[in-house]
Amino acid sequence: MNILLNKPSDYHECNNLNENEEFKIRKEENITKEESVNFWREYYVKQNKYNESMIKIHDDIIPLPILQNINNFCTEGVWKYNYSPFIHPEETEYTIENIPEPIKCFSMNVINNRYFKSLFFNSILPKINIPNSDELIIDRAFITGQLHGLSQNFHKDERSSIKYGPSVYVFLNKLWKPYYDGSLVFILDDNEPTNTAHVENNYGRMVIFPPNIYHKTCEISAYGLVENAFSSILQYHLIYK
Repeated sequence: MNILLNKPSDYHECNNLNENEEFKIRKEENITKEESVNFWREYYVKQNKYNESMIKIHDDIIPLPILQNINNFCTEGVWKYNYSPFIHPEETEYTIENIPEPIKCFSMNVINNRYFKSLFFNSILPKINIPNSDELIIDRAFITGQLHGLSQNFHKDERSSIKYGPSVYVFLNKLWKPYYDGSLVFILDDNEPTNTAHVENNYGRMVIFPPNIYHKTCEISAYGLVENAFSSILQYHLIYK
């Protein structure tokens, strides 16, 4: 049976609060097993330079009926106001000074939802080019939600293992208007933080990129406030076996 024809909510346990804790435990175990303390210290402070071609953009990968299923799930789902990109003590280059913690946004964790696992391995992965794709594992999977007035700091995506794969983001916003803003922005050269690339918010658009490139979702404009625009992005964070 193709579960993608069903509703994601049929496979969702909204009371499962342990996914983030499971990730932290897994990472701590891997730090010991992989002897990776120095690796992660360098991961967050190393000055990188990227070419814009390393950010891959795909449209029309996910069929519209499946996108509509996910859109309904986002509309009806239980959101938590508890997600923020974790800022490591070493990661201070592009953070905002004098705030107690990163500004938060909404989230739904879907790592244990069979629908989203099937979506990635059966519908997305066969249509995109990721090296050694047969060795990929989903390390984290969640949907972030953002309103006007909620922002993010530039950050690098976290992983539980040094054998990290790319991040795969999917915009879930039906009829998103250009004047809402809310693009995904990347810093291409850490030594020139104004050297950036923007990917516009487009329904079903998929963005694949190295997790250690500084990025964030831009703020939603005041026009988005007036029209109650809510930006949703499905995120898959991948590692290798």
